[in-house]
Amino acid sequence: MPKIPLICPRCGRPQQVVPGGSDRPVKVVHRETGREECEPRPH
Repeated sequence: MPKIPLICPRCGRPQQVVPGGSDRPVKVVHRETGREECEPRPH
């Protein structure tokens, strides 16, 4: 079964699932930055 890429619904950039901390087992982060928050696009 092929993997379906994760795309951020807010900014449209690719995301990935990574291990989380003690408060939650996994989190989804932006692939480019490693952060959950969206980064502003350069103009």
